[in-house]
Amino acid sequence: MKPRYFYSKKSLNFLLPLLILAVILYLFLTSIPSKKSGKVPEKEFLHYSFEDFNSMIGSDDQLALGQVQKLFSQYKGKYVRWTGEVIKINQEISEGYTLFIKHLPSPELYDVELFLDDAKKDRIENLKRGDIITYTGRLESYDPVSGYFLEDGDIE
Repeated sequence: MKPRYFYSKKSLNFLLPLLILAVILYLFLTSIPSKKSGKVPEKEFLHYSFEDFNSMIGSDDQLALGQVQKLFSQYKGKYVRWTGEVIKINQEISEGYTLFIKHLPSPELYDVELFLDDAKKDRIENLKRGDIITYTGRLESYDPVSGYFLEDGDIE
């Protein structure tokens, strides 16, 4: 005796193409990048000269280090565009370059460390000590001894 099923072979013929279509549609939709991942976030620039920014953050001897760091944290992650004098250029072991840049006419060696990735090598090759450059970078840290550290640097 043959087992009885609630469906026939004829009724299953339409399910296979439908299943294949569903799999193709799923693969297509999951391969489309989302709008969020394809968009590069816009850089938020502060519009302060180095001197003005440093007056707010670093030059006030009346503030304790904790107060200075708290004040700086309000600006961390934002970009600046400053002009300064190249003091030294280091090629980093782990890829990239660090430029040491001086702004203030003081006996200190430098005021800013600017990290640039290897893709910017062509912009660094012709630089030398004493060159005046305009650069951009993202504020990452500050302390009164070593100055400002900027990442995602670029030279204009």
